[in-house]
Amino acid sequence: MPQILSNNQVVVMQHELVPEFWSNYDSLKRKLSNDAKKGFGIERLQRGGGKDNKLLINFDTLPKRIQQQLGDPRKTKHPL
Repeated sequence: MPQILSNNQVVVMQHELVPEFWSNYDSLKRKLSNDAKKGFGIERLQRGGGKDNKLLINFDTLPKRIQQQLGDPRKTKHPL
């Protein structure tokens, strides 16, 4: 489930994307690295590693099909 940070950015963690959308962490890491070199594509907001640091990926930069399957937490289901 995507989460909203305090600065109104929606993030997705690695365990939400692997293995459903990417086969393993290494393929996701390659995709993030290639997109960072290009300057567009999937954006990494925080590098993972260490005890309390988790890999955070910007939800809005994911492909639309992945966004639809994960669901956008900013959209309300039904007010009643």
